[in-house]
Amino acid sequence: MKRLVVILGLLPPPVTGAAKNTALMIEEAKVAGAEVIAIPTSGGEHALQRSVRYHLRRLGHARRTLGRLRAAAHAPGEMRTLYLVPDGGRGLVYTYFYLRFSAARFAQVFLHHRTFGYIDAPSPWMTRIIALLGRRATHIFLSEGQRAAFERVYGPQTAMISTNALYVEPRRPEKVADVLTLGHLSNLCELKGFHDVVATFEAAVKAGLPVRLKLAGPVVELTVQAEINRLIEQYPDLVEVFGPLGGVAKDAFYDLLDVFLFPTRWPQEAQPNVVYEAYAGGACNIAFGRGSIPEMIPADLGLIVPVGGDFAQAALPYLEAFWRERHDPAPRNAKLHAWIAEQVTLSASQRRTVMAAIAGDGGMTGSAPLHA
Repeated sequence: MKRLVVILGLLPPPVTGAAKNTALMIEEAKVAGAEVIAIPTSGGEHALQRSVRYHLRRLGHARRTLGRLRAAAHAPGEMRTLYLVPDGGRGLVYTYFYLRFSAARFAQVFLHHRTFGYIDAPSPWMTRIIALLGRRATHIFLSEGQRAAFERVYGPQTAMISTNALYVEPRRPEKVADVLTLGHLSNLCELKGFHDVVATFEAAVKAGLPVRLKLAGPVVELTVQAEINRLIEQYPDLVEVFGPLGGVAKDAFYDLLDVFLFPTRWPQEAQPNVVYEAYAGGACNIAFGRGSIPEMIPADLGLIVPVGGDFAQAALPYLEAFWRERHDPAPRNAKLHAWIAEQVTLSASQRRTVMAAIAGDGGMTGSAPLHA
């Protein structure tokens, strides 16, 4: 009998890493042969902008979501599976009530943890969710470190690991040899580290490094747009702004970079796709050590800045050393390419195991990784 998989999580719009990853899970479940019902938990407003309007919209959307979930839970068939991405913030209460009124109708429930929100700040709602589901739950974590951190708070769980690395395709782009190109791609805002990126770039300029800065992604704050305008006026030959990018254009952006900057201050950060995407384009990474990021950046292929530290001050010595080694980049480039290729292969194997558990017989076996 064909398994019915109900997938509940953030879906575009808006386009965020979490929403994109849920959409890809839907594709993979279909490829694996499951019948899929997708139910979005997002209300169409950006999750980084938690206004009163956002919460009112979210409450109304939650009521509709619960109705759709209960209808799916009573769909015909015996082989019903629920795949759910818990909310990382106060919305975890919605996750609890979604499960409270539907979980009993599902033979299996998979919780895919794509946040450190309720790990770094333990939540009584997650404790209630674990108690409610009992042995019916299988927890999917992004890394061994995330699993260990979760279990230190909530106790041992039935668990699987599935990283985000399978969504990238490693390349060997040619880099410009006479400049040091820095880049940042995200929702351009304070929480994702935009102002730290600017501070790092300007510190490098002041230090005499031949740097260029390339920015990509939607601007979601007026103060950020004002700062971009200043940068373009002050450094017209050094700063380039691309706007939102996807697909081939996004790959081409990463291919231009020597070092990707990701000073995220987002408290729910887990395993950002952009770090793997930068490695796939042959760029090293400098990032705050939030979530699973310390497991994503090898010591010889980037720099992890302690959370709360001065990002620009920490990054500058790394950039100076990177520039001094520019005459012989081949060993580093070879190591980088080998490392990200290994991560992609491991991630694809992990995901096949996960999809076989979620969707039944492993229709993903032998299939190529899906690229975002």
